[in-house]
Amino acid sequence: MKTLKIAILSGLCAIAAGCATPGPGVPKEFPPEAQAASAQVLKERLSGRGFVARQANGMGWDMNYAADGRFAMRLSNGQADQGRWRVEDNRLCIAFEGTFPSGCSEMRVSASRLYLKRGTTGEVVAFDAKP
Repeated sequence: MKTLKIAILSGLCAIAAGCATPGPGVPKEFPPEAQAASAQVLKERLSGRGFVARQANGMGWDMNYAADGRFAMRLSNGQADQGRWRVEDNRLCIAFEGTFPSGCSEMRVSASRLYLKRGTTGEVVAFDAKP
């Protein structure tokens, strides 16, 4: 029974957030121009802003980081979740209220982009600011 429950939850996670193990060709390292940043820099770059991102498998993300710590995310498959965000050192931490997996992920910054290394898969995803 426990094995079945784990298999079902793993399947739901893969469907909901595209968190299955990435295949070959998925970026696992930050680009050379991406540098580690302090919690203060990350907070300034995220707070009150919206971003779009795309995983290597084509799944798109639309994210909004409110200055009051609220967070909302919509995937290109129509699924959505919300919760709270915070930064710790060079990591972004999200506590989702729904079914998406909560946790912290390392981030780095460049002049024009933010990069996040997904905690669930190790895939590096680029965040582009919404116009």
